[in-house]
Amino acid sequence: MEHSLQCEESAIVSRKPAPVHSPKNPREHVNSFTLLRLILAALVIVAHAAELTDRGNSRETFHLLGGKLSAGEFAVEAFFMVSGYLVLQSWSRRPKLSAYLSKRVLRIVPAFVAAYLISALLVGWLGGGPDYLAELFQSSGILKLLSGLTLLKPPSTPPVFAGSPYPMVNGALWTITYEFRCYLLIPILAACGFYSNRLLFAIGWLAVVLGAGFYSVAHLRDAMSLGLLRFLPFFLAGNVAYLYRDRLRWNRVAGCLCIAAAALSMGSLAATRFVLPIFGSYAILWLALSECSPLRFVSPSYDISYGVYLYGWPTQKLLLWYFPTITLGFQMVLTLSLSMFLGWASWYLIETRCLALKTRFK
Repeated sequence: MEHSLQCEESAIVSRKPAPVHSPKNPREHVNSFTLLRLILAALVIVAHAAELTDRGNSRETFHLLGGKLSAGEFAVEAFFMVSGYLVLQSWSRRPKLSAYLSKRVLRIVPAFVAAYLISALLVGWLGGGPDYLAELFQSSGILKLLSGLTLLKPPSTPPVFAGSPYPMVNGALWTITYEFRCYLLIPILAACGFYSNRLLFAIGWLAVVLGAGFYSVAHLRDAMSLGLLRFLPFFLAGNVAYLYRDRLRWNRVAGCLCIAAAALSMGSLAATRFVLPIFGSYAILWLALSECSPLRFVSPSYDISYGVYLYGWPTQKLLLWYFPTITLGFQMVLTLSLSMFLGWASWYLIETRCLALKTRFK
């Protein structure tokens, strides 16, 4: 969910920078990341449409196609892979900790704070009982709100949406804290010199893929126990792809084969843990970077994907709360439409203004 950046050759380690091994690619700034991220945000909404209605995956799109991984789970992991590529690109442009952290905070925190407060105050009030606000503004409730806001976690509120599946004002926010932790990981890896040898870094990434994969296989019914390790294989895959951007070829045959491999792996949850971080990552980047990508035909002017992701869940919960008999398809379409409008508002009112402040840290 990172804003697309033009690539500039610079250093990866901070003090006495060692050059990035791969030379600048003049075509690297021509990409489809904006549209790709919007599609991934839409997949999350599509998956939640069934899950928030049925409290299960019986009518979820990927499961109807025989998959064991939901469209939302796939999309979130793809988001992390894209972030791994773009955020390392951002670090390589200016490997200075203060500037890097300032830009990352400006990119993710202001829009999160707005969505967090709207979810806790407005959505919670609409979906809570008559005493919701009184309970929320008790000292314990305020402390929980401030804690969640500080740690970039979903709001902890008094009971809401009683009797409905997943009674939370915005459960989608749980991934944001993990994304920010991945942001913090890049300067740490750079300071330790891990980016100075891309071959060793790639070997380390494969070790993480195998370790996380075998742990997942042993705990298939407890995917949440992985925590950050669930997303590291994908985030580091983006790092590896950026380091090897001069060697990777985004050709049509390889892209189609990797898409096929990723699709076939969906039939086994265990298989996805090994196949998606490798072949799925190539497939996602192929869609973003290849001149043969079908996404090249559309180029959105605004990157509204972050806002669409932030407001999809509360929009769906309110629709289901006030219109419980709404059909799954209509709920899906209406949520996508409203979330795109809210995403545009977030982009125009908050994100673009904060992104403009990034120039102070160049």
